[in-house]
Amino acid sequence: MQYTARLVTSGQAENVVILQSKHPPPFAPGEYIIKAGLLQARADVVFRNSTKTPNTLVFSKQLAEALSLPGESKIKFKVTAGCLEIGPFIGVFISERKVERLLSGDRDSVYWRFQQWADALHGIIFFFALSGVNWQSGRVTAYRWNEKGEWTAGQYPFPLAIYDRCFGQDGRAAAARLRAGISEAEWPVTVYNAVIKLGKYEVYEHLRQFAAFTGILPQFAWYDREQLLAWLETGSQIYLKPDRLYKGQGVMRVCRNKSGYILEIRGDGDNKKFVFPDTASFLAKVEELMVTSQQYLMQDGINLATFLGNRFDIRVMLQKIIPDRWQVTAANARIAPVDSVITSPRSGGKVIRITAALRHAFPGREKELLGEITSLCEVLGSAMEEKFGFLGELGVDLGLDTEGNLRLIEVNGKPLKVSFTRMRDRGINLGINLAPVLLGTAVAGFASAPEWRYQLGGMEDIFFFRLLPYGPGWPACLLTCSGDLLQRLGCRPGEVVTLQIGSEQVRAEIAAHDGQGSEAATIYLSSQLCRKFFSFLRQPLALLAHRKGHLVFAPLVGMTVSDSTVRRLAEDYELKRTAELAAEKGVLFYVFTPDAIDWEQDKVAGYTYNLCTKQWEEKRLPAPQVLYDMATYPYNPEKRRVAREANRLLRESWRRQVINHKRYFGKWQTYQALAFFSGLRHHVPETAELTAETLALFLDKYPFCYLKGNYGSYGAEVVRVEKTKAGYGCRAGGWQIKEWSFADLASLYNFACSYLGTNTIVQQGINLATINGRIFDLRILVQKDYSGSWQVPVISFRIARPGAVITNVMSGADEILVGPRDPLPYQGVSWASLVAFARNVSLALEACFGLHGEIGLDIGIDNQGWLWVIEANSKPNTSGYEQLAPEEVCSAVYSLPLEYAKFLAQRMYALQPY
Repeated sequence: MQYTARLVTSGQAENVVILQSKHPPPFAPGEYIIKAGLLQARADVVFRNSTKTPNTLVFSKQLAEALSLPGESKIKFKVTAGCLEIGPFIGVFISERKVERLLSGDRDSVYWRFQQWADALHGIIFFFALSGVNWQSGRVTAYRWNEKGEWTAGQYPFPLAIYDRCFGQDGRAAAARLRAGISEAEWPVTVYNAVIKLGKYEVYEHLRQFAAFTGILPQFAWYDREQLLAWLETGSQIYLKPDRLYKGQGVMRVCRNKSGYILEIRGDGDNKKFVFPDTASFLAKVEELMVTSQQYLMQDGINLATFLGNRFDIRVMLQKIIPDRWQVTAANARIAPVDSVITSPRSGGKVIRITAALRHAFPGREKELLGEITSLCEVLGSAMEEKFGFLGELGVDLGLDTEGNLRLIEVNGKPLKVSFTRMRDRGINLGINLAPVLLGTAVAGFASAPEWRYQLGGMEDIFFFRLLPYGPGWPACLLTCSGDLLQRLGCRPGEVVTLQIGSEQVRAEIAAHDGQGSEAATIYLSSQLCRKFFSFLRQPLALLAHRKGHLVFAPLVGMTVSDSTVRRLAEDYELKRTAELAAEKGVLFYVFTPDAIDWEQDKVAGYTYNLCTKQWEEKRLPAPQVLYDMATYPYNPEKRRVAREANRLLRESWRRQVINHKRYFGKWQTYQALAFFSGLRHHVPETAELTAETLALFLDKYPFCYLKGNYGSYGAEVVRVEKTKAGYGCRAGGWQIKEWSFADLASLYNFACSYLGTNTIVQQGINLATINGRIFDLRILVQKDYSGSWQVPVISFRIARPGAVITNVMSGADEILVGPRDPLPYQGVSWASLVAFARNVSLALEACFGLHGEIGLDIGIDNQGWLWVIEANSKPNTSGYEQLAPEEVCSAVYSLPLEYAKFLAQRMYALQPY
């Protein structure tokens, strides 16, 4: 049995530990061996009753120094056979260079979170390099962040669990010395992973013994000239890989065709390609490019499946949370640049959710393939431990060929998590970085995993909260729910649980009431709890997640809006309807301006909608758990600066999810992102940053082109340019058309820089299709739902005024809104084709910029019916939709982001790895 406590030191008598608690301990006072990591000392343990404080272990100062205990901390303790052990102490082994960087002021957000998570688990995690180990005393000089966020050194007991994250030039040598020292001292310490570096050849040789990997392993052999040439005669592509390097370093791809031998290697920015007509020069170049310190492996290439035209492979995080069970905690698809040798994001690759890639490449087979991936990886983990000792995490690289057959590419023993970080999925980041902390607590003898697992609420789990009639008065905290719900939550009557609504938490006793029917969806709160949660109890609340002792209701969603929006809140139908729909879905919703944040208290001055009075009310509220950033200040640079800084600070918190990770899509960045994919690049007008040279090139290449401000909006920074007999002509506008003429290119370029600024792009002009002789484009609104899948609730046809340059509605264009069941006003396309195209574009943007929940795509159709992506908007304007679309369509538009907010909030409690 283990217990949680607060660890403190005092100037009391030597070698005494005082347990202060409300309840007598289940062990007798007396002399005990006190253990902390590898250190131990004898001390008397005495008990003192305390009704005011939680469990507290008070150590004398001398005893605390003898055990190298930190200052006040949260810890666990257990008593067995005359021994009182405190812990868990978990060491993270890092390089000397990493220590120096952190001492110089660098920040590592993941390590900072390690410390916070360990604290939440009542454990102590610290970071140390080899130079900090005192092999004689069993102590270590290690580092932690103090309350001021400063990286400070301290003395700690050598830990029983060590997570090896020592990278860099000398990392392997230091890791080897650490393990040798532990072995020589015969210390009962577990380092995970036990192996320092996995060699590719050694892994393949080991796994080929297992039937599960028959047909999964690639053909492989050590580099040999004759064998390589023989393999190439079969027409295969062969990869040459250094056996013990990572990040795609030194990898070559070779093949043979009619031109001769082709060798490709990834350079700094793209592939370097060499063609050799003869064998001798080809082999000479291969061996010249080999890293001299490495043995090279030959591996048969895989005809990989593609996502939007680009090859992809799969990275799986295979981890343990408890020492005897492997589980897949995350997986993604890593997408290679066109013709690239490798898929690594560090070498230009992109990353997308594995489900999205599988759904695209193998529609209808996602569940089957995910099952195969999971089963294979779990078998792989156990097989690897038979040879390489205790392992805590592996990075497994897999490939699917074009037929959907699974192949193993390689296994990484110290996996980097870069590709998962690039996804900008905070749920995945939480899951994969928390796993080694949970494993460390278990390895150190203080398992926490079962207590940490949450069950998720369903879409229909909406509950009403009411004042408990005849309930206990202040200060008692009591909640009652139906017996069925109590059983489902795994709680017993009289048990004390943590009730969380939004981000606010209170400890309360739970009991059952006899309600049936509608009462089954009612939870009653004592008056003290009602006062605590008063701001949140006017609407039903969704059950987000629950585990033993912790009930979580209602995500707190905060939308940033501009000052002008706040001033007209009473007239804003869109926000009023959003608030009503939030209440129906059990979501807590409010709006706030970016300059109304109290950073010290983590509070905002926001506005909630009162469903009874139909009025907006200003309140002081907790900062949002899910950020919905919609504030725009197109004409106020100072407000833009404030909003940008506020968003930066809000997004720093690892606990806070965001609807869109990219605040704005620049037109140039959008072009680069979509042109990355061979399946989309022909749907994007050629675009370049404006220079005198690119302007001249585009005007020579195309009948006309557009000059646009990279971050311009509302069509205000769009100029149409074409050659004329007299030189060059420019036109801009919608309601009012402006025209300019220039005799030479230099004058035109100077005008463009003056009128649009230096952050300007030049874009290929598209001859748009027309409706009744007027050009038009489409605004396709793409939003995610409760499952995190892209949906299209509405498409806007924007029909320009006769002779207008732009199709913006605010500049006089007519707008027709079309829902899924409505006929299209233009017959050259279908709803299904537009939706499929919009989903592909949205997935491409996610692969480049991270998770998003709402995007407005401006799509053009040319005279031949070809679809073009003109630009993308991360803050699509939907005001006025209620006047043009039926209630069913408007409700979908306003409610989908709220459903997605619930999805994001739930991912912080129970992660679905795919």
